[in-house]
Amino acid sequence: MLIPLYIQNCRGYSATISGLVMLPGAIAQAISQFFGGRALDRFGARPVAMVGTILLCFGTTMMSTIGLHTWIWMISIYQFIRQIGMGFVMMPVTTWSLNCLKPAEVSAGSAVTNTVRQIAGAIGSPVMILIMYSIAAAQMAGGQQAIPANVAGIEWALRISAIINFVMILMVVFGVKGEDAGSTRAAVRRALAHATPHATK
Repeated sequence: MLIPLYIQNCRGYSATISGLVMLPGAIAQAISQFFGGRALDRFGARPVAMVGTILLCFGTTMMSTIGLHTWIWMISIYQFIRQIGMGFVMMPVTTWSLNCLKPAEVSAGSAVTNTVRQIAGAIGSPVMILIMYSIAAAQMAGGQQAIPANVAGIEWALRISAIINFVMILMVVFGVKGEDAGSTRAAVRRALAHATPHATK
């Protein structure tokens, strides 16, 4: 939400240019989710999610440095990095969290995961926009012009987002644990161990 606002309202580009700037990131996220799944099978959730959160934090930190004269395609590069990180975070962490559950709990766990994701998405964007406009209003009250004030608001909202991303790195370091940390190999071993006693009866 913040980046299209910056591109269109602060820089004066069209919605078409805004979409083109964001497009490489969307493609990158789709590709990274595919390769993230393959990496999950080989390395487990923790290293994949670690790479993803670091990329997401780095990309968001770089994005928070944008200004009125930033090359517009640099925004696309930063967003590209961010969305690669998202692709490496979302799917491995979701798979790991569900693999930690007993088979009878997976359906409920999946429902809770999807619900929390939807609620977080619905709350997160408005909160970031509220922060942006609050800072912009404070800047304009101090005599700043509207467009530089809005850019400052977007920068601070992205800085706060980068801090949240850093907290995510810590959560992966201290929260995603265990051998293989939710890889498919671990899930298969558990399934085989669960099925073997029934097969011998």
